[in-house]
Amino acid sequence: MSRPTSWVGHGLIAILLFFGIIIVSLKARRLDYTKPIMVIGPDGITGQKLPKLIPWSMIERVETPQAGRAGLIYLTVRKDADPEILKHLYKWQPFQNRTFGIPHRVPGYSSCEVTDILNRYFESSQRG
Repeated sequence: MSRPTSWVGHGLIAILLFFGIIIVSLKARRLDYTKPIMVIGPDGITGQKLPKLIPWSMIERVETPQAGRAGLIYLTVRKDADPEILKHLYKWQPFQNRTFGIPHRVPGYSSCEVTDILNRYFESSQRG
């Protein structure tokens, strides 16, 4: 014979699910969807979660994982990078060896297009 399930357990799960939805919605509200989330341009990379522009001269290396499902492009910043940027990047995404990831899945662009744009700007900054 099986025991009847406890309604207390179902209630606790419902409460936890409710709080999870609230936390996710509060984090989503911090972004301003009228502005771009990330901007890659000839001067550098900026975004809503960055305090200021990261110039290409501050970026030492760009790495793109070969796996198609890896949703990040990894950037390594120089040792002499702006301390404010490094502090913010470390708080946003704890990284090792000054490497952090940015998403390359942008609506309206394929991953290859975003990677090509990023590499083109980075290579032109290294040449000139």
